[in-house]
Amino acid sequence: MSTKLEEPAIKTNRKVIERWSFSSEQGRVVFKSQPECSARCFLDVLEKRKSADKFGDIKLEALSDLFYYSLRTKFTWADEFGTLEKRNVPSAGSLHSISAFVSNFGSDDWYLYNSQFHALDLIPRKTAVQLSSFKQKCFEVIQEQCFGCLIWYVCDLDLLEAKYDNAETLALRESGGIVSIQNLIAEYLGYPYRTIGLLGCEEVKLLSGKRNLLGVGSSIIGGRL
Repeated sequence: MSTKLEEPAIKTNRKVIERWSFSSEQGRVVFKSQPECSARCFLDVLEKRKSADKFGDIKLEALSDLFYYSLRTKFTWADEFGTLEKRNVPSAGSLHSISAFVSNFGSDDWYLYNSQFHALDLIPRKTAVQLSSFKQKCFEVIQEQCFGCLIWYVCDLDLLEAKYDNAETLALRESGGIVSIQNLIAEYLGYPYRTIGLLGCEEVKLLSGKRNLLGVGSSIIGGRL
């Protein structure tokens, strides 16, 4: 018996909805404005890409290039639907409905990547503490050691569903595109990277009681060994 999935479709009656904004605290890790480029061949990166099982310790600042090349907002424009964005990863309708939350294994803090300012914004302490058990479960996937940073991908399903019917598969496809591109970027930078199977479907409820959010994946990146 095959599993039946509903095809996504553009709504006939679209509506404009404001982007979800997460209330963050004053702490912010500001990344460098533009990374340096190496002359490494893309095909060499592609051929050597792999899922890592060992990770070195890494500082948040070292994630600057990963996010610069993948999730930063390059420019925005407006149409009858609202504000759209251009990033290096593909997204249904240029909505870019997925946010990335980051936490280092050695810290209780959690940050939200701010694509407009290319920075990490500290989220409230109370929420960060509530997410600690989820981070522990993610790192338990790596049995030999516990170093690196967890990246958790969360989709604003309300934003997608303002334009599309049956939008869940669009969210999962976008998440798959993000982790694929970030894995290649990590290989380019020489950082171990691994996508893990936990989505965080229950934990998204800790982020907002009013917005329909969907956990769509997670990964771990570490420092060079």
